[in-house]
Amino acid sequence: MPYLIQGDEFEIGLDWTRRLAPVMAESRSLVLADATHRVRQSFGIIPFDEREEAERVGARFADMGFANFVVDDLLPVPPFRLLGPGGQMPEEKIGVVALGRLLLEEKRTVREGDTLTVGVSYARIPIGHALPRDATVTRERTRYYLDLLTREKHWRVRAGTLARIVAVYTDLDVSEAYLNDGVRSLSRSDERIRAFRRERDWDRYLTWLLQVRYA
Repeated sequence: MPYLIQGDEFEIGLDWTRRLAPVMAESRSLVLADATHRVRQSFGIIPFDEREEAERVGARFADMGFANFVVDDLLPVPPFRLLGPGGQMPEEKIGVVALGRLLLEEKRTVREGDTLTVGVSYARIPIGHALPRDATVTRERTRYYLDLLTREKHWRVRAGTLARIVAVYTDLDVSEAYLNDGVRSLSRSDERIRAFRRERDWDRYLTWLLQVRYA
């Protein structure tokens, strides 16, 4: 299956979606609503049924200033190995360094009392009984992910603060690496790091980065 790969790193917002989706919808097999959904959910990778169509759309996108290229197959992201505190730094030349902020929902079940009036006592005073019940409490927590990739290997650092990320990053040799926007923001002491709601979205983003660096 051919894929159109976004060439430059930026989030495709509403303006770009409105410009790109109609070009895709010129195909007889795709309506505008489906084209819009594909663009918005692409994470930089848009699949096509035929290479000819992917190249047609890619040429039109390029004319609009949207850099891209077409591949026949996606390079798979290697399974990651967690790099914990004090872990040995990779000796290989790192090809991609990516930093992201994940806003993960944490759910837990708690017991709480619920007062229910069940009757009347001797003086017609309501009697309340606390009945225990389970309740699900959801809270959002921020985790920073620092992923290091070569063509064949993959390391991941998970941290609750940027301090841990900085400690690892400063020990790396990134002289030949592609640095994503998050890493470049960190080097500018800028904490406006792109946020992801699901780990699988982060993994899709890493797939795009790998294509840009190695495809």
